[in-house]
Amino acid sequence: MRDAAYRFCMERHGAAATCFDEQDYALIAANHIETNARNAIRRETGDPVFDAIRARPAAFDDARRYCFSVYSDAGGQDARMLGPCLSSATGSDFFAIVPVP
Repeated sequence: MRDAAYRFCMERHGAAATCFDEQDYALIAANHIETNARNAIRRETGDPVFDAIRARPAAFDDARRYCFSVYSDAGGQDARMLGPCLSSATGSDFFAIVPVP
């Protein structure tokens, strides 16, 4: 996935480092969010959003399926959409516009 994302950057943006950084950030964020959601399903966290996922894991699965379908429909190369999409599925703020406690 990362290789395809980097290839996308090279083909579309040349040597622009910001594209590579954005791909990395989105992939790391998506992985982190997915890990947190899967952990929340296994045990209570005290976080209302993750406890809601624990109460209804299919909701996260539906959101994940949607996020990856958008990624796939866009050619499965530009992973920058995965971080924000999965972030919104867990109530977090990908762009850190609003501080999340």
